[in-house]
Amino acid sequence: MSKIALLLVSGALVNNVVLSRFLGLCSFVGVSKKKDTSAGMGGAVIFTIFLATILSSLVYMFVLRPLKIDYLQTIVFILLIASLVQFIEMFMKKSMPAMHASLGIYLPLITTNCAVLGVALDNVQKEYNFIEGLAWGVGTAAGYAIAIVILAGIRERCEGNDIPEVLPRPAHRIDYFGTHGNRIHRLLGHDQLSGGREMNYTIIIVSFAIVGIVGLICGMGLGVASEKFKVEVDEKELAVREALPGNNCGACGFPGCDGCAHAIAIGEAAVTQCPVGGKPVAQKIADIMGVQAGEAVKKVAMVRCSGTCDKAIKRAKNVGPIDCNQMSVMPGGGDLGCEFGCLGGGSCVKVCEFDAIHVVDGIAVVDKEKCVACGLCVKACPRHIIEMTTYKAKYHVRCMSQRRARQLRMSARRAASAARSA
Repeated sequence: MSKIALLLVSGALVNNVVLSRFLGLCSFVGVSKKKDTSAGMGGAVIFTIFLATILSSLVYMFVLRPLKIDYLQTIVFILLIASLVQFIEMFMKKSMPAMHASLGIYLPLITTNCAVLGVALDNVQKEYNFIEGLAWGVGTAAGYAIAIVILAGIRERCEGNDIPEVLPRPAHRIDYFGTHGNRIHRLLGHDQLSGGREMNYTIIIVSFAIVGIVGLICGMGLGVASEKFKVEVDEKELAVREALPGNNCGACGFPGCDGCAHAIAIGEAAVTQCPVGGKPVAQKIADIMGVQAGEAVKKVAMVRCSGTCDKAIKRAKNVGPIDCNQMSVMPGGGDLGCEFGCLGGGSCVKVCEFDAIHVVDGIAVVDKEKCVACGLCVKACPRHIIEMTTYKAKYHVRCMSQRRARQLRMSARRAASAARSA
């Protein structure tokens, strides 16, 4: 039992697959931009490595080792892992649509994740039994999840800070050939040639035959599984998905454009559900569904603050981070005299993909013509002073202060006095 616990801790922390062995860096760097997506990727890796460890261990113990063809373990494991991932995706899409919606997007990335192959090879090379190999696999997968979530947190903090240009450009180039060169060297048979002996063509022919048979079995299995777990997709749903812009921003209230297309196709959402596409997209979807699009009410974001530089009073001089999320948790809630106003750090500007919001004269200002009502700026504002309103609205309350007028005047005087004395 102590060895099992040691393998779990060692795989997760001491011999971390990413931080110590540099495996799985492709998906590790590509998906670690946000903590929520990183957590989803980590969960998918844990799930896949658990099943891949079981499958690879059984194949090695009952097929490769008895037939004395364990030198083909790398190629066979690659075929098994790729087939397993495809099978899992088809099975989840048919039998567990909710889990497929949360993990399915990450499964294709796991096919190219060498950390899964690394676990299978570790179990063979270190001669772990079935239980020990399973513990090592779970620990390694947990270590991957821990590392990718930590990196995502670091990257989110870096995006919210004023970092010099040279620093956010990490070197992503990793020399994998140096790591796996000896293994490839042995696989190609160069060890035998270096000793002056002739190459054993029988081994080469048998190897090709076995790999071909394994590939054929995997292909036939996937073919049968694709028919068994086939999911009938409405042609209208596919057409609606093609008409949507594909931003996957979630402003429609559904998990991405796929969820929105499905809801529109089955009648649970209106054809005007996508705020990003606006009237043109709504008309295309209406033509596909055979209904009237109706009048789509355009919405835009609106910043409920009018405290420009000539109106707002600074009670201190900020020499720290220029980011709303960090300024909002500073002592006193930032450098403004009003604790309800716009901090002007530009967190909303950084998340806007349409260049529709900018910091002008100390406060965020929305360009109504460019805004597509995706809602990302609303989520990014730590003081929650950005909200959605209709495009044609003439009157807005551009103040979020909850204090009385007398209290505001008194706090303004105190802030002005403190600023002059500073």
